[in-house]
Amino acid sequence: MKFLVALLAAPSILFADAGVEFSYRPIPAYVSYLPSFPDGNQRTGFETIETGMISFYLGDTLKGHSKTKGGYYATKFYVRVYEDPSEKYPVGRMVEQEVDIGDAQTAEEINMRNAWKKESDRVSKVYAKQVWIDSEVKGVLPGWTNPNRGAGYTLSLNIVFGSITKTVDIYGVDLLIGKRIFIIPHLFHVYGKVGPSIMAESWQLRNDRWVNSNLGAVVSGGMQVQVLKGIKFFTEVEFRGYGPALAYETDASITLLNKLPFMEREVRDHYSDYQRNDGMTSYRELMKESLRFGIKFTF
Repeated sequence: MKFLVALLAAPSILFADAGVEFSYRPIPAYVSYLPSFPDGNQRTGFETIETGMISFYLGDTLKGHSKTKGGYYATKFYVRVYEDPSEKYPVGRMVEQEVDIGDAQTAEEINMRNAWKKESDRVSKVYAKQVWIDSEVKGVLPGWTNPNRGAGYTLSLNIVFGSITKTVDIYGVDLLIGKRIFIIPHLFHVYGKVGPSIMAESWQLRNDRWVNSNLGAVVSGGMQVQVLKGIKFFTEVEFRGYGPALAYETDASITLLNKLPFMEREVRDHYSDYQRNDGMTSYRELMKESLRFGIKFTF
């Protein structure tokens, strides 16, 4: 079974664009700290966790290329007909028009039949021509899912790490599949990605350490711009959610906040309650915390 999976995946990997990404994002979060206060009560506060991410990706996987390369030649039948005068062609012109020859097999056969018709029923001489027809991927899914359209599908493995100094370190691993669509081929693309994630919290108190591990999911969307061959800058909006605990060693916890860029409601909910820094400062901080910025290199 493993051999079969590897055999099926090999062509996709061989024809993919491999690369590495480096990105940075400060992630806002509610942090429930370890109960280390004199009264033994737990405290919850708003923090911004500075995070970095390294990604290894395969672009244009699953036969995803910018153009459909397959196709075939087919025989079609045409006649020459007169097109009425127009502004572009004041005296009219002769154009070719595709016709259906019914049960006839060749152009000569249909022309012979037409020769026996009344003069008023005859049509122009029919002729055959070889025409190239592009192959299409057929199916019940929407057209944008066609792997031969846009810039294809992507597969990426992300390693995320961040820290609140002397309190907690976080480590995450994501496995995402996405779809890229070009706006300007080879220059400007938009994309979306989704997939599972595992996040670990490593809490520190004096010389002790406790680890919580959680299973979750990541959804992101963004855009990338090529600046040099094989070098691209990108920015994206990222949403992370974690639920079931895989390992649970402490009551301390982190809840990552998901924000849409430039949303006033989020400024009110997550800034005014904690930092009271209204106005343009809040919007600049919100943009920074909502977006991931990075650079990618294609091998």
